[in-house]
This record gives sequence, structure tokens and C-alpha cells, in this order.
Amino acid sequence: MPSVSPACPATPASPGPWTAFGNGCYADGRWGGVRIATALARNVPWRPWRYGAADYRAAVAAADRAPDLTGPSAATPWDPALAAALVEHGVRVEEEAVMDDLLADLGPGAH
Repeated sequence: MPSVSPACPATPASPGPWTAFGNGCYADGRWGGVRIATALARNVPWRPWRYGAADYRAAVAAADRAPDLTGPSAATPWDPALAAALVEHGVRVEEEAVMDDLLADLGPGAH
């Protein structure tokens, strides 16, 4: 299971660009979320929860529609392919779009 400090900025009860899960965090698939994740990584040891290129591509493929990705791009040091996928697809993936997957991780049998 991915881990991150409990200092994650939001919880499922108060969503922001992050959703906390035990010792893991999920950030929205947008440049702002990428910047927050990068800043967090400079200060806290962590690994992303469902926040890689494969996760983003799966969410884009499952989405009926997604808002355009705006703003300048940013590096994703934990998975360089994620930044490339964001540029390639050019859409945001908000946590609401992947909520079923996130909740499934919290369900019976979740680690």
C-alpha cells in the first residue's frame, strides 16, 4: 500500500485536491495536484496512491467527458510517464471521477 505522512491536506470528509487514505493520498489528475504532490515530496516521504500514468490513462478511458487540463505543465518525479500522459490527453481527472475505485480500496479486503 502506498504511504504518505498523515499530514495529507484533506480527508474524504473534506475533499480538496487530495483524498487521504490511512497512510496514502490521491491527488487529482491536474497540474495543481501535480505541483502539490511534488511540494509534499520535498518535505514528507510518500508514495502516490492511484497516482501514476496507468491510473490516469484508465480514468481518462473510463470518463464520458473530462474538463480540459489548463495551466503550465509540471514534472511528475514519482512517475515521469504521468506528466507525458497528462500532456498527451490534455484533460483533468477529478477525484469524483475515480471515486468508485478509491472507495473500493477502502472496502472489504482492503489492506
